[in-house]
Amino acid sequence: MNCLEDTSPCPLSEEESRLAYGAKQKALDILKDALKKKYSVLVEKAGENTNSVGRLPSLTPHLVHSLRTELERVTFVKVDHPFYAICYIYPRSHERRIYLGPQFWKQGEILGADSRPGLLIEKAAQFLFHKTPGALLVGQGTVGKGQRHEPRLLSANQIRSEFETVLKHWGIYTDHLYSCCGETARDSVCKDSYSSSRPWLLSEAERKVAEEAKQRTLMILFNALEKKDSLLVEKPEDFVSHRRLKMCPLIPLHLVQDLITNLQKVTFRKRYNVNNKNFYILPDANEIVIYLSPDFWQQNEMLECGSRPGTLILELSHVLGYKRYLERPKEEGEGNKDPPLFSLTASNICWAFETWMIHKGFYYRSGVPNLFKP
Repeated sequence: MNCLEDTSPCPLSEEESRLAYGAKQKALDILKDALKKKYSVLVEKAGENTNSVGRLPSLTPHLVHSLRTELERVTFVKVDHPFYAICYIYPRSHERRIYLGPQFWKQGEILGADSRPGLLIEKAAQFLFHKTPGALLVGQGTVGKGQRHEPRLLSANQIRSEFETVLKHWGIYTDHLYSCCGETARDSVCKDSYSSSRPWLLSEAERKVAEEAKQRTLMILFNALEKKDSLLVEKPEDFVSHRRLKMCPLIPLHLVQDLITNLQKVTFRKRYNVNNKNFYILPDANEIVIYLSPDFWQQNEMLECGSRPGTLILELSHVLGYKRYLERPKEEGEGNKDPPLFSLTASNICWAFETWMIHKGFYYRSGVPNLFKP
């Protein structure tokens, strides 16, 4: 029996329908936004930048418009069959129906690698390319004598990749705008995708300062490991009854090790639109991106209150799951309860390094006192 015959398509549940058609609307909005920004993210003539895909615009307004037309016709059904993990289509069918497999719901909601909007754009391209095999019509209507054709130079998968890896926003979406370009629409493309002077990239001088802060922080953390017998503990809970705990948070050995591991993954970008926060974290499987505001460059170089190393320790502690501050009790009657003495917050950890672990004396170099604290 053919594998296709061994399936039983069925209607989507209410929640599945909401997710599927929500993804369709997101993809439509993304395509519409690409047309709106055609002068910065699209190219007028097909094949103009064929050898520079990913570095220069390669999609045409006609292609994007055609994708949107195809996607508007799409409907969905569900197929609970492991052979079709994500989804499949019948491109020859006059119906624009996408059969959704069990893994479709695990795809990302926002445009990016392995996202639902990107997947639907790819399927729309497959429908389109089957309708016009080998060529895309530049004008409207059906192919006729004397009409021009646009050679198909990109595959459906390449078109998806262009949206998911190039046109997507590289900044984070906070305070109703993207940090990379200031765009306010959630489902959109970045107008600076191909810009040679992307506003979120650090200048050479800024990159040097940020990398120096990273290396200095790594040295501080490694130094704390070397002095673990006097600065760190294995189990903070073992010291609950000790007076020392009330004087300073006890920093676990494994926490410092985790900070080192994560700091080595850090890269830096510049925040486009600044509010009262200094930096933002975007965790990823292989990379942690810290977005820096102008306040970061004004902070102290050496470890002390309000320093760049302290800032990096604070934010990385937050990445590791430590709350920035202890939350206030929400239920009535809990206000008089003291939190566990060994509870740590990101602010506690930063404070321990910036106020308790710093040197109290001057740092002398070649007989000249250095007023910075190492």
